[in-house]
Amino acid sequence: MTPSPIPPAVEALTPPVGVDEACAADAAARYERRGRLWILVAVVLCPCHLPLTLALLGGTMFGGLLTARQGWTFVGFGIAYVVALVVAFAQLRRARRGDCDTCVPPER
Repeated sequence: MTPSPIPPAVEALTPPVGVDEACAADAAARYERRGRLWILVAVVLCPCHLPLTLALLGGTMFGGLLTARQGWTFVGFGIAYVVALVVAFAQLRRARRGDCDTCVPPER
């Protein structure tokens, strides 16, 4: 196997052959925004922030429900946190690789 003349870091950022570069750049920006949004969701859902969340929701019906079932709340927030992190990193990985679901090869 011959080594590629392009370094792996640069090769990962180049769009696939035959794909419109503007479309690939738009898709990468879209995946980057989605990934950052999911990271924000993960920070909000992090179980270590649950006491703060319960304090903010203290006077509401939802806050009372969460407070009454703290064990299940921690488990639920923990699962949601892990799922949000997995989705965030998947989106950021797609942005870095330059994946594009909607890009079509340019017409010749």
